[in-house]
Amino acid sequence: MKGSNMPCTAEAVDVFRKANVLIAPAIAAGAGGVAAGEIEVLRESNSMQWSAEDFESRLQEALKQTYEKALKAANDFGYQKESPE
Repeated sequence: MKGSNMPCTAEAVDVFRKANVLIAPAIAAGAGGVAAGEIEVLRESNSMQWSAEDFESRLQEALKQTYEKALKAANDFGYQKESPE
């Protein structure tokens, strides 16, 4: 579940956590599509040719960075799962 336009209350988050429902901020949950679009615009604006493997590598790195930032924020605010892997 992602928290987007109407984020969950703290009480709702507790219910989700007790039910083992993973929640993520909208910025993290929607990062794949946004990152793919940004990479494509970068490629087009620079008239670059990338292989599928290069694109995949860049996308994976962008998603990894987003995941790490979301995990840090969750930890900073006390909402980190015991085992995020």
